[in-house]
Amino acid sequence: MTRLAQLAPAFPAVGMLVLALCLPDAWHAWAEYDRAALIRGEWWRLWTGHWVHADTAHAVGGASAWLGLALVSCSPGRVTAALTLVIAPLLGAVLFWLPDVLPAGLGAPIAEQYRGTSGLLFVWSAYLLCAPYAAKMPLALRWRITLAGLLAAKLAWDFRNWLALRPGEGFAVAGEVHLLGAMLGALWALSATATSVQEKIAEGGAYNRG
Repeated sequence: MTRLAQLAPAFPAVGMLVLALCLPDAWHAWAEYDRAALIRGEWWRLWTGHWVHADTAHAVGGASAWLGLALVSCSPGRVTAALTLVIAPLLGAVLFWLPDVLPAGLGAPIAEQYRGTSGLLFVWSAYLLCAPYAAKMPLALRWRITLAGLLAAKLAWDFRNWLALRPGEGFAVAGEVHLLGAMLGALWALSATATSVQEKIAEGGAYNRG
């Protein structure tokens, strides 16, 4: 593994902190996910909304969790690239698209504005839980069950009123973004696992034919 690949997971984490510490709030407002602005054609927000935060403490929490997941992941550089370049705008696009396809009464609670990396963190967490070889050390069944329980408890807490208010803070937790992230991470894991199985079957067939 090259030095650049080893350091890759740190780049988004450092970027979150730099944005939180150095940019004025007006720039954060320009970058946040904002459905009304997206309708006006400001499509960059599908991606940038994941990297700006409500305040410095929010950014520190996101960066710390990002690095923690990188430490236990296989190929963290590849996962970081996928999350940054593909999953981030995809999650934003799904969030934007949902209110138009959900039945009347269900689309309204979908977040109109959003800041934070937590959606991507839920993608990564679900990917680690569901992909057999995503972690550096295979997770024992009891640890998978425990982590899955913690993830489910966090989602339930977020959804106690669909959009929950974080105690002592002046912004809402977008529980629907967390749920979408977890679902996307599980689908990613299933796709990666299916691809890995097909490759092993193909390798076995080639070996047998040799």
